[in-house]
Formats: sequence, C-alpha cells, structure tokens
Amino acid sequence: MFFGSQPFRPFFAVASLDALFGAAIWTPALSWAQPWLAGPSAGDWHRQALLYGTFPAMLAGFLLTALPRWTGKAGPRNAVTKFLLALWFAARGSYVLGPHGTGPAIAAVFLSALTLTTAGYVISSRDRRNYKIVLLLFGFSASAAMTAASYPVDLTLRLSLATMTGLLMVVGGRVIPALTAAYLCNSGAPSVPAPLAVMEKGSAAAAALALSFWIAMPDAQVTAVACAACASLQLARATQWRGWQVRLPAAVAALHVGYCWIGLGFALLALHILVPLHVSTAAAVHAWTVGAFGTMSLAIMGSMIRKHSGLAFARSIRATVAYAAMTGAAVARVGGELIASQGSVLLVLSGGLWLVAFLLFIAAFHQPLLVRGCPPGR
Repeated sequence: MFFGSQPFRPFFAVASLDALFGAAIWTPALSWAQPWLAGPSAGDWHRQALLYGTFPAMLAGFLLTALPRWTGKAGPRNAVTKFLLALWFAARGSYVLGPHGTGPAIAAVFLSALTLTTAGYVISSRDRRNYKIVLLLFGFSASAAMTAASYPVDLTLRLSLATMTGLLMVVGGRVIPALTAAYLCNSGAPSVPAPLAVMEKGSAAAAALALSFWIAMPDAQVTAVACAACASLQLARATQWRGWQVRLPAAVAALHVGYCWIGLGFALLALHILVPLHVSTAAAVHAWTVGAFGTMSLAIMGSMIRKHSGLAFARSIRATVAYAAMTGAAVARVGGELIASQGSVLLVLSGGLWLVAFLLFIAAFHQPLLVRGCPPGR
C-alpha cells in the first residue's frame, strides 16, 4: 500500500512522527521518558532526531519520488524502498535502546545506502545537474559516520548542518520556481521570468565557499565575509522567483519564506563572528533548522502529497495554520537566542509551535499518507 510509484508515503509519515518525538522528548511533560534513552541527554536526542531521523526520512521520501522524474528512469523497486525504511527504523530504535554509537552508525549506513541509490540514478542517466546532490549526500553520510566514531561534536555538527543547508538550497532551487510557475500558469497570472543563470551559479559558488570556510574555520574573519556575501546572494536569488508579486497558495508561499531563512542564517552567522557577544551561533543554526528546514519540509511534503493525490493546489486550513505555526516557531527560537532575557520563554513557545505545526500537518494529511489515492482534507 505504501510503496510502488509513491515511496514518499512511508518516509513522510515517519518523518512527521519523528519530528514530534524529537521536539517533545525534552519537554517537562515527557521528562519521565528520558531515563529510558540509551545515554543521550535531552539536547543530544533533539539534535540527533532532527539531523539523523527527521531530515533523512523527509529527504529519502522526496528523492525516491523525484529522481525518476528528474532522470527519466523507472522508480525504485519495492525491495529498495523497504530496505531503506527498515534501516531508518533500525537507526532510530538503536539510538533509543541500543548501545552508545549504534544509532548514528546505522544512520550512516542508511544515508550511505540512500547516497548510493541516488548516485545510481544520477550516474546512469548522466545527469550532471544532480551531481551536487550526490556530493552533498556523501558529506552528510560522512558526518553521521564521524558522529558514530566519536569525532569532535562541533566539527561533525558543522558538517551535518552545512550539508543539510546545501541540500535545502538545491532542492529549494528546483521546487520553488517550478511550483510558483505552475501555479501562475494554472491561475492565468503572468509568468515569472526564468532565473538568471549567472545568479544561480554565483549564489551556489558563494554558498559552497561560505559553508566550506565555516566547517574548517568557524570563527575566522574570512568566514564572516564569505557568509555575508552568501546571505546577500541567497536573498537576491529568492527575489528572482517573484513570490512577493502574487498571492500564492500557503504551501508555495511557505517555501519562499523558508528559503529566506537560509539567507538570514548566513547573515546571523556573519554577525556572530563579528560581534560574538551579541549574536550566538545558535541563532544561525536555528534559522536553518527551524526556519528553513522546518518550514520547507512541511511545504515540500504537503505539495508532493497534494500532487500525487490529484489536487496540486488544493487549500487546507490545517496545513495553512501549520505553516504559520512553524514560521512562528522559527521567529521565537531565533529571537530567544538574540534576546537573552526572554530566552527561556521563547524556547518554550518555539517548541510548542513546532509541535502544533507537525500535529496539524499530520491531521491535514494523515489520510493521503496512509490510504493510496485519498485526497487531503480541505
């Protein structure tokens, strides 16, 4: 029921549930569950759930569904999808109940298998445009393996966040202009000019440079300059998609908002290096994780579910409120890092809005995720 031509279904379902557990496990309401974890602190659990649970599941569902269309190849066999899903469950279960390091090790195996699957599609079709996705997946797999091997936490975290942000930029650059153009065509509005190739290449090069500097030299002045330049180019890239010119559906508008958080994250990172006493690294990290990943993941999953349910631009009040709640969660989380006096209050508010966002998303899309061909509730 879950597999066939729509492998996104099981992965989006488990990604949504894992996002709830990753945020809720360290809240006071679930503090009783912490002693049952296999050693990790609440913060470690939260970080591991997002980076090696929620994000990889969402990414797997998206890539396994999109790659056949991008490359012109047949979709993955059921056995491949089931194998990857089993690896994902093994990684999450081992992190909770298994020996220390087992969960990240199996997560690295899962990501390596996803990387090889993606590389098979890209290389066999000679799709050079997607080589960058394979390279970023390889780096993300390496970060999981380094975590399992107990490399320095700061280094592995930077590598994970850098590759995750890179993947969001690549996927966003494909999905956002395509969905915006499709909606404009569907509604009869004037079309948006194609993005300038020089801007696309320039923003990609600037991002690669800034992220590489941040991984290797997180506090260097040259990293601040690179991040500031990258922030400007990413925001300029987003303006080319003209999302502000028309009234877009909530899912498409959320993608535009989510992408802007990437540019804001680079700007905050530059400010942290220049004025570390006033801006923390965590502000930039949460701009990327809560702002960009949180918002874009909900919007991408919602758009893909609608497309395969035959209602590409159907409106859902629950989904719309979910996107708004996630934006509020990002504002509160970043604000909590910038306004120290209100940090604890804003942290609780952000966590609550994150839970509300994913609960509403699950409420809006549980039927199309679990029942083939069932359209999302309006």
